Amino acid sequence: MRNKVDYVENISNEADVICLTETHLDENIKNEDILIEGYNRDPYRKDRNSSGGGIIIYISKFIQAKPRPDLDFDNEALWLEITFPSNKLLLCVVYRQPSNNNTFWDKFHESIEKTQ
Repeated sequence: MRNKVDYVENISNEADVICLTETHLDENIKNEDILIEGYNRDPYRKDRNSSGGGIIIYISKFIQAKPRPDLDFDNEALWLEITFPSNKLLLCVVYRQPSNNNTFWDKFHESIEKTQ
C-alpha cells in the first residue's frame, strides 16, 4: 500500500469512497504516510500483524462516516455507517484469507443479520 498511494490517488478522481484490501499495513505505518488528497485525514483501517491481508477505506472529506465495530468480525471485516442528507448506508469491506474455513461465512452471515 505504501508504494501505491500515488497510483491510488491518480485513479481516485471521481470516487467518494475507496476500499482496498491486501494493504499489508501495520501499526508502524502512520496515516500521514498514506493520505490521499481530498479524503479524510484518518482513513479507516484494519491492519494485520502477520503478512498479507489488511483493509483500508478512504472517505471523501465531504461525506460523514463512522465505524460500526458492533458489526465487525474477526480482524478481516470493516463496517462503516455513511450518512447522507436523506438516508444512511452501511458499507462492509471484507478480506477473506484463502486458507479460511467455513466459520468465516458463518460469522459474515451473523454480521449481516445484525444490520436488520
